Amino acid sequence: MDFEMNIQEMRNAFLTKKIKFSDRLRGQPYWTKSHEIGNQYKMQNVFLTQGQVYYASLVQANVALFQPGLQNHGAEILFSTDNYFDAQPLRLREIARELFQYKNKDAKDIPKHLADIISIISNEHKYIFNVKVPTEITDGREVFITTLIIHRHHLPKRKLVSGLFPIIALPDKVNACMVLPKRFWTEEMKFLSL
Repeated sequence: MDFEMNIQEMRNAFLTKKIKFSDRLRGQPYWTKSHEIGNQYKMQNVFLTQGQVYYASLVQANVALFQPGLQNHGAEILFSTDNYFDAQPLRLREIARELFQYKNKDAKDIPKHLADIISIISNEHKYIFNVKVPTEITDGREVFITTLIIHRHHLPKRKLVSGLFPIIALPDKVNACMVLPKRFWTEEMKFLSL
């Protein structure tokens, strides 16, 4: 798969197609209204008008997202604004797996530079927003870890089938992101399962 060509096609589609009501996030869970994770809903107009499309790699998600269902759920993802990952998004997958392998491990077994991030992903009631992943595991490149609510109506099969998918983000302005609505995805991305 030519990842670089696919991300460019999705960016072009996002920039040239008119935003529809169906692209918006719907059904904000009540508990997010007084929490920072609610920024995903409050700032969606900014995402849809100024955001950029990037690859994201799943670190972890509520297991319900892997099955058919109606509810939207939370997840932690990695993404980067570095163009390197346009052609190498599988490197994001490797970094995500490296982080996940330390989840729920004893503190003495976790490298010090990863301790803060691992403590958050080990506690499913904590959230993290656009925090830079230590460069020791990112080849010196800027990579962010963030929590988001994954909306099923933005996924091609209304569930997670791949740990790699496109998102809309604007990390310099907004402390949140959202999954790129599926109508902007390339056919290859719709059928990707990694």
